[in-house]
Amino acid sequence: MTTQPLTTRSLLLALLITFIWGVNFVVIKWSVGETSPLLVAALRFAVAAFPAVFFIPKPAVPARILWGYGLAVGVMQFGLLYLAIQLGMSAGMGSLLMQTQGFFTALLAARLFGEKIMPWQAWGMGVAFTGMAIIGAFAGHDVPFIPLLITLVAALGWSISNLLVRAAGN
Repeated sequence: MTTQPLTTRSLLLALLITFIWGVNFVVIKWSVGETSPLLVAALRFAVAAFPAVFFIPKPAVPARILWGYGLAVGVMQFGLLYLAIQLGMSAGMGSLLMQTQGFFTALLAARLFGEKIMPWQAWGMGVAFTGMAIIGAFAGHDVPFIPLLITLVAALGWSISNLLVRAAGN
């Protein structure tokens, strides 16, 4: 495998994605202040799905995987994230905590699929977790316990959806 040099275009696209990801959490914070978090999550998916249903065929996967994915992403990941933000999770801390899905995905894949966590992966997860802990410790405010737990369950929902995509195959 050869690697390509980082182009200006690639760097700008990466920065744009990071910007959109961050702004997304600010918009979530504003929206759940005005209405039900589950309604906001449902509207997010309805708006995204409306044009897609006319152009993208239903995936050829078992119904249990399709429904499981919908519940994991729609209810667990986004529904619970929006609820946590409504209950006091800051947009920035919510964004950071959602990244724990990477840990959950790796650990669950090891447990459920027998995947091996290589030493360099374990080291990287340790460094990432340490960085997240440092950011959390110096965030300048207390993170409410219940929204913290709900956000971690939302991240678990994201990891479950990752595993369901893997189980669906090609």
